[in-house]
Amino acid sequence: MRTATAICCLLAGLELAGGPVARADGTDWRIVAPAKADKVFPQLPALAAVERRDDSGKAWNIEGSISGTQPVAANDFRSCFAGQGWQFDKVIVIGDGGRSGSLYLWQRGPEKIFLMLHEVETARTAFALTLEEKPEKQIQK
Repeated sequence: MRTATAICCLLAGLELAGGPVARADGTDWRIVAPAKADKVFPQLPALAAVERRDDSGKAWNIEGSISGTQPVAANDFRSCFAGQGWQFDKVIVIGDGGRSGSLYLWQRGPEKIFLMLHEVETARTAFALTLEEKPEKQIQK
């Protein structure tokens, strides 16, 4: 109960001090469960630029862009994730021959990476990534 009261007071104090909770640039503050905020994401390729991160569970966890065409970006992610022990599982092409993008899936133990790639301009590919953990099976007593 004290924690909830403290959070409400903090948020009210930010409003009173003139600090907006939701900023004009579209980024906003979110209170999420510690388990979601403590996710350790895989290392991304060197040329990947993260533009947005969302730990709410209601959107892609990480969104950004990487230089190169979609096939080049896919190879960059594939080699980067493979070096961290992730196993490539499958790819689902979207649109005619993958022109609208592709969805890639990697697995490592109970974790899965979903990666969406689509080319946004010449030699620039947008990506969106979500890390998902399978719930562990509960042992029936």
